[in-house]
Amino acid sequence: MECPVMPYGSSTLGGLATKVDVLAKGIMEVPGEVDKVSKDSSYDLARQVMSLILASYQARDPGFNPYVPTDDFPEGMEEDARRCVADAIEAIMDFLIIHTFAPTWTQ
Repeated sequence: MECPVMPYGSSTLGGLATKVDVLAKGIMEVPGEVDKVSKDSSYDLARQVMSLILASYQARDPGFNPYVPTDDFPEGMEEDARRCVADAIEAIMDFLIIHTFAPTWTQ
């Protein structure tokens, strides 16, 4: 007797089960792929921000050397520099968010 729910009969159920297994395996890989894309995107964004910051410093001070170790800086100078860089990063990120995710509709 033929299955009323599955008009294809039992001979194709094996093929369908295989396709469902492949689909399930693909779905299980999605979180890992999303994580990988997210990390790659974050790395690329961080790289672009750092390039912008270092180019800005180089443009203002041709003698700027990004490879100078901070070990011999005067007390507090490294912390001040890190705060300035953090402020610059926040400003850049705010700009990117406003101009990247701003609504494009008009009223």
